[in-house]
Amino acid sequence: ESVVLKKHTPFKIYEEDSFHLAKTLFDYYKNTILITDLEKVVNGYGYKYGEYIDKSLTKALINLIQKEENYLGNIDNISSTIEEKNRILLYVLKNKEQVYGSILMIEDQIDINDSMKLMLEFVSTYFAKKLEI
Repeated sequence: ESVVLKKHTPFKIYEEDSFHLAKTLFDYYKNTILITDLEKVVNGYGYKYGEYIDKSLTKALINLIQKEENYLGNIDNISSTIEEKNRILLYVLKNKEQVYGSILMIEDQIDINDSMKLMLEFVSTYFAKKLEI
């Protein structure tokens, strides 16, 4: 007899929702969208999102998320295996009590603007509401 414990990520429950949301944002804004938990990229859509899926986040990105502050700027790497030269826009995904991860946009094709900031803020609020359930 044994008990197996696995880390739980609430994004597994919303995997289909998060994929379609990321694809819709990419189709509209033409920049890669990634959704992370506190350790790795769990979903996304865009030019090279497949390279990021299931890859561990760098300490620098984890620190940004844990600060619970949204971020626009450069970061050396999102994952330790992929160098990222483009700016990112990051919004923390959290409910009232806990941080669960982030949604981020990589500035691939179109410069990040106020419309994109507003949309990612909306998406982070949407996930916060879903995570309260």
